[in-house]
Amino acid sequence: MGKPANLTIKILDALSDGALTAVEVIGVLTMTDEFTQNIFGSVAEARVLRVQRRKRYMRYMNMLSYIKKNELISARKVGDVIRYSLTADGRRRRDVLRAENTRRAIGASYEAKPGKKLIVIAYDIPEKLRKQREWLRAVLKRLGFQKLQNSVWIGKFLLPKEFINDLLKFSIEEYVEIIEVGSSGTTRELL
Repeated sequence: MGKPANLTIKILDALSDGALTAVEVIGVLTMTDEFTQNIFGSVAEARVLRVQRRKRYMRYMNMLSYIKKNELISARKVGDVIRYSLTADGRRRRDVLRAENTRRAIGASYEAKPGKKLIVIAYDIPEKLRKQREWLRAVLKRLGFQKLQNSVWIGKFLLPKEFINDLLKFSIEEYVEIIEVGSSGTTRELL
């Protein structure tokens, strides 16, 4: 999941406990970032920090505006300030995004165990299953496989049983070939 989706979840989570102003939302989002860091000593570092803070602030405001435009939050004026609240659609969207995050995390716990034989994994997953293809690529990288060329990965690692089960769960097993190589080298070396 990309940064916008994670930021959306953070904003929707911040608003799930009650109405907040835009400043309060951004304060909640940045609390763990620069507010907990030490103050920089030099003027140049302080200037860089101000520019970064401004960019982050604008990113958060843009995302807040986008979320409001998509009716995931509602705004109401209370006195001099505008308070934002999570809508029913916002709750549903947050739950969907969390589920997608969980699905992408499948494979994060696979343990990479060295093997003795070279394994070649080749796949040709259709574009309509792009998310599954991205998941497979990320898992192979996490397991220590090296990209030989597009859609072909090699490595001397054992494939966890859970990995095979997840291929079946995502219904992409028909697009994935797993080959165990007994000998490797060039044709000249093998003959």
